[in-house]
Amino acid sequence: MCAVAISAAGRARADAPWLGVTRGPGATDCPDATALAAAVAREPHGGDGAALAMSHYNVAITRDAARLAATIRVSGANAGERTIVDRGDTCQGLARALAVTLAILLDEERRAREESVEAPVNPPPPQAPPQRDTAPPVRVPRSSERAVTIGARAGGGALLGVLPQPGAMGVVEATFGVGRWSLQAGAIGAPAVAARVGIGEVDVSAIAGRVSGCGGISSDPRALTAGICAVVAVGAVEGAAHGYDTNDTRTRAWVAAGSALFGAGPIASPLTWWGKAGFLVPIVPQGFDVRGVGPVFVPPAAGGSLEMGIGVTFR
Repeated sequence: MCAVAISAAGRARADAPWLGVTRGPGATDCPDATALAAAVAREPHGGDGAALAMSHYNVAITRDAARLAATIRVSGANAGERTIVDRGDTCQGLARALAVTLAILLDEERRAREESVEAPVNPPPPQAPPQRDTAPPVRVPRSSERAVTIGARAGGGALLGVLPQPGAMGVVEATFGVGRWSLQAGAIGAPAVAARVGIGEVDVSAIAGRVSGCGGISSDPRALTAGICAVVAVGAVEGAAHGYDTNDTRTRAWVAAGSALFGAGPIASPLTWWGKAGFLVPIVPQGFDVRGVGPVFVPPAAGGSLEMGIGVTFR
């Protein structure tokens, strides 16, 4: 019966034939180097040891009272030490085990040499993907596109073509927005402007409710934006006569529609600024005349407004 034990050894290569055999006392019936090399060549994959070996194999065979032992010391590419023990009466079993072991070791060397030839030494590094010259477009998150806002604002400006001459105006509005779309509803008012005709004068003032539907270029309520609005105003124009033979006050309905350009932006949350420039076409135009004097004010075919102010916006 044979057993094989393996232990580490140094990696020094000897300048000698690939196989050397030493036989101790009582082991002279075991094969010498020539006979053992021939036995290895007869094993599968054994081949020509001198051609296959990259290491030097030194076999030391000893005998004691109970067993035969062969120690294979390998130096070079397959460095190490292996011990084979046989408890038989003759060396036949040990010789067979030695031939098989050496054939296996030579085959391992052959396989390692073939794998080292086939493997690329320095595989080319992977190429990095080409860099884009321009940054990808930045999209506003969909949460901003659907953001709901409410707010209020106030301001002032000039009202044109509604009173006998350009006059000051005030604006208060509530706002409601979804993304880039908004609805503004509130009131505008213009204090009296005097129109002097003949011996007296007529003070003309206006007040109206106004609704604006607007679309902006930005859907983020905290960003700078601009856009266009459709505007409808419904209210009244009042004229009060002074200095004539007959003086009275008349109030008449006033309805107009038009459009406006607007801009808005943040100041410090939630405070914002806004501005609007628009034109209005009277659907129900109203003028005033004094009995015995004639027309005091005839409204033009179109008017408009210039406005600006501050507001608050909440999400």
